Amino acid sequence: MKVYVVSENTAVADSHFKERFGLGLCIVTGSKTILIDCGPDESFLYNMNLLGLDVTSVDYMIITHAHYDHGGGLKAFFQENKTAGIYLSQGCGLAYYSNNLQTSVYKYIGLDSELLECNRDRLTVIEGNYRIDENVSLFHVNRYPGFFFPKMNNNLYVRNNGKYIRDIFLHEMAVLIQEDGKNHIFTGCAHSGVTNMVRTVEDKAGISDISTVIGGFHLVNPGTKTIGEESGTVEKLAEELESYHIGKILTGHCTGHDGFQLLQSRYHGKIDCMTTGMIVDL
Repeated sequence: MKVYVVSENTAVADSHFKERFGLGLCIVTGSKTILIDCGPDESFLYNMNLLGLDVTSVDYMIITHAHYDHGGGLKAFFQENKTAGIYLSQGCGLAYYSNNLQTSVYKYIGLDSELLECNRDRLTVIEGNYRIDENVSLFHVNRYPGFFFPKMNNNLYVRNNGKYIRDIFLHEMAVLIQEDGKNHIFTGCAHSGVTNMVRTVEDKAGISDISTVIGGFHLVNPGTKTIGEESGTVEKLAEELESYHIGKILTGHCTGHDGFQLLQSRYHGKIDCMTTGMIVDL
């Protein structure tokens, strides 16, 4: 199985890849080609082409949660791929906003609801847990007492009846891909907390050994581009992660540069950062 990073905040040095604040991963298994998120715009198509990937060969896409930096490329995807289905959680058509600097200005960060409605025949809307095929499963994320939950979520909202209400991320899913006896968890942004995601997948899938955890951990404040968590909180997160049997962590995007450096200094397992254009053999 190969993971191609087709959209991320950074790009391989001295390359022609386009970097964007967002995340998109193309997973090529022995039988399927899967997109997990598609970044904020059409640039993932350009990057796929540079990587030798044909977007028309994508069998299906999974949108991990309803933020534009993970699903902003949907319009371009629908235009280029006429057959692949899209899996996303119930609530992805609601209106989501950020207020990272805590001012009176709320920024819309949700998906294009009109686009979703126009392509509803290609959508599979998930409520709860869902098994796409024998290798790929989607899970609604449980919250466990005392587990890490990103502080930066306090800046994220859903608008309902004209009021801005703190988002509790019922629209977020954890993705499990299993192949050759290995278990790989994809987190998107892990707004629900990465260890909540890992524990959820272990509990619901009945597994205990995790080969790889891949995705963002939401440690950065997107408004200031600096780490949004205290050092002690990140140290506690590292301890939580070490309590699981995780072979390797590959993170980036909303983990942020400073967040990654701090987590790497505290975490004693294998951890690396991803970048647009990277190819990972799992």
